[in-house]
Amino acid sequence: MLMDNIFVISIAIIVMLSIRWIGILLINSLLILPAASSRNIAKNMRQYHLFAVILSLISGIMGIVISYYINIPTGPAIVIISGIFYFITFFAKSKIKG
Repeated sequence: MLMDNIFVISIAIIVMLSIRWIGILLINSLLILPAASSRNIAKNMRQYHLFAVILSLISGIMGIVISYYINIPTGPAIVIISGIFYFITFFAKSKIKG
């Protein structure tokens, strides 16, 4: 119970501080889309957490690289990549979990 409360408080503080630096759209994307994507394909909690971290890292790196070469803002590029991953896992979940 104590660890749950500490975790929730630390996430709230990190989100509050990050909104000023990163922006609300990117924060929501980094919190929700990788978790939703990994939930589509994970078979247990360990995979769920691992896939969420991996998809977050890939989305962030790909978004930065794409924004550099296409000359678009970085935040929306990361959000688009995260959204693409969500739709790929959404349509692939029946084949993976099947």
